[in-house]
Amino acid sequence: MKAPASGEAMPTGLLGDWFATALLWRPQVAMVVNARTYLPLFVPLAPAPKLLDRLPGEIARVLDLHGFDQTAIDAELAHMADVALAPTNDRSVVGVMNEFAFLGEHLFDGDLTALTLRMAETPVGPLRSTHRFAHRALSALLADSVSGPIVTEKSATIIPAPKLAVGSQSTPPHIRGPD
Repeated sequence: MKAPASGEAMPTGLLGDWFATALLWRPQVAMVVNARTYLPLFVPLAPAPKLLDRLPGEIARVLDLHGFDQTAIDAELAHMADVALAPTNDRSVVGVMNEFAFLGEHLFDGDLTALTLRMAETPVGPLRSTHRFAHRALSALLADSVSGPIVTEKSATIIPAPKLAVGSQSTPPHIRGPD
């Protein structure tokens, strides 16, 4: 797998970054995990030089299996037109990938699609306080994108202060310091 290495490329699609690793099982498998939802995807590694060319189609296929509509899939694929390789920068994703690799090796029965779907229904530690499962996180992300913008950073609601009547005190008495 060779593609131009990237510095600080920002993800542009709804799903954001995808992380991949090779699993040296028999047959060899590429495991790809989404950073926002921890959605796993298991695909044949061979032919490895063409993996980056195959991934968008494989991701589209698994999104379809999870109920993404074609418009959302097409939009995500448009954002995947340019691929940039960079080292994994998220320790939570690395931990989830290690767990998926361990469990997947024991659950793999030769059907990578079945493994992909089964692992998406495996509890994921970083999601324990929210959706708990990757397929639920994916559904919630899609629902959020349809109903409104996705908040990617912590945000605060600004509540305007009440307007004071003319001639009233500028500081409420319970906030005033000693006279």
